[in-house]
Parts: sequence; C-alpha cells; structure tokens
Amino acid sequence: LVINQRSFLENYPLLRYHKIRVGFFAECGKLLFTQDVVVENKAETEITYDASQGVAGVILNLDDLDFIKFELDVQTLAWFKKAYSGIESSLTRALVWRAIFDQVKAANGIKNTELLDLVIQCLPLETNAFVIQILTSFAGEVLDDYSCDANQDIYRPKLFACIYDALVKSKDTQVTKKLIDLLIRFAKTDENYQVLKEFYD
Repeated sequence: LVINQRSFLENYPLLRYHKIRVGFFAECGKLLFTQDVVVENKAETEITYDASQGVAGVILNLDDLDFIKFELDVQTLAWFKKAYSGIESSLTRALVWRAIFDQVKAANGIKNTELLDLVIQCLPLETNAFVIQILTSFAGEVLDDYSCDANQDIYRPKLFACIYDALVKSKDTQVTKKLIDLLIRFAKTDENYQVLKEFYD
C-alpha cells in the first residue's frame, strides 16, 4: 500500500512526519485489523499489510489520531457506498463524510451530485445523531453553495422526502429531534410546509 502525501499550501511545500492508524475493512464494512504507521516526510510512504484476510476497504487516519486530511480513491469510495451500514464506528463514518465533502469542495474526484445521492442513500441507514448532523450539514452546504439552480430544484425535495421517511421510522429520541430540525431546514415549498403542519398536528 502506497500512501501519497502532499503539502497543503503550494507556497509552503513542506512534508511532515505523521503517525496515523490505518484501518483495514472487509467488504461488509467490518473492521478486520488496524496498523499504526509513521508517514515519512516525503511524497510516498510504502507499507505492507496482510491481504489474506480479504481486505476490501482501507481508511487512513482511523480514530483521527493526527491533524491531516485524507482523500478517498475510486475503489475506497465504491466500497464505502456498499458497506455503509456495516461500518460500526460512528467516528469512522464521520471522518469519511468529511473527506468526501472536502473533495467535493476542491473539485477533486467527487461530484456534488455524487455526495447528495450518497446522503440520500445513507441517511436512512444512519443511527447516530451526530453523524446525521454532519452529513446533512454537508448536503445543505453543497446544495446551497456548490449546486446549480436546476440541481437544487431536483435534490431539495429528494432530501426533504428522505429526511421525512427517516423521521417517521425513527425510534431514537436524539435522532428524531435532529431529523425534525433538518425537516424544517429543507422545507421550501407549500407541499413541504403542509407535510410539516400535518406532522405537528
């Protein structure tokens, strides 16, 4: 496995040592094992790992041990989409959402609509109120600041419907409270307001 490092600012091309934890996951999302790694102060750091255990996904900076940003390659993003409900750690899910959001903002391999589609896919599966807040916050910012008017018209009602469906199925008090707040945030049409009225009635 090759870990590529680049400087955050082009004007200050300084590469540093970083001690991170790398998580190796099964296809279903189960964490198979971790490996503590020292990323060297150079463009590439090569590490070896036991591939015999059926590793399907690799997440850098597991447990958020170092102050770095990591990116998802095509294979890891595809795995994350399929394995979402099997990833037990809410922190891991939150860190991956942050990486996806950062890549959308930087126009780096992930489209804004891809994030929005992923939120609609994963929100019904999410059980942690904090992660729900994170992923819908990212969705709202991408929708408002990084989407054309046509995509806003397409995705806003989809997000509202997705949040409402998750709300009526929720049995967790904290999750329910967060979803109600989000439903109000994404309501924009008379039909949405009618849904809200009927919900409160």
